[in-house]
Amino acid sequence: MSRARFIPFAAAMVFVAPAGAEDKPAKFDPQKLLGKYIDIEGMKDGEKADPDRLKGQFVTVTKDVFKIEGDLPQQTFEFAYKLDVTKTPVEIDLEIQYPEDLKGNKARGIIAFDGKTLKLCYHKDDKDRPKKFEATAENGYFLWTMKKAEKK
Repeated sequence: MSRARFIPFAAAMVFVAPAGAEDKPAKFDPQKLLGKYIDIEGMKDGEKADPDRLKGQFVTVTKDVFKIEGDLPQQTFEFAYKLDVTKTPVEIDLEIQYPEDLKGNKARGIIAFDGKTLKLCYHKDDKDRPKKFEATAENGYFLWTMKKAEKK
């Protein structure tokens, strides 16, 4: 290739390379997941969860626990969790720690977080792991979407 043809080609590559780099999804950072989440919306088996039932509930995520709390004691659940950030989408394994009568129940799922919105999709019976974020009558998955509370 002559130098005259190479220069425009090289210049084009300079502009193409950074654009392609921006298309890569940001690496999942578990530290950014930590905090309190509100405005919870849910789907189960393709049906939207009753918003009145979710009103007042919030989720707190620590380095190893998802804790769901609400106005009533029976709305409190704690799940130990482990992430596999090497997978796409990121995989999550959950195990109920509280309430005692459900302790040990497991679920396998996927999780996504964009800095503001957390999505969690899983199967309650630890059967199969979802491949995408959807809850239909056919797949029997749960899909939760929640917003990270603003720090004050």
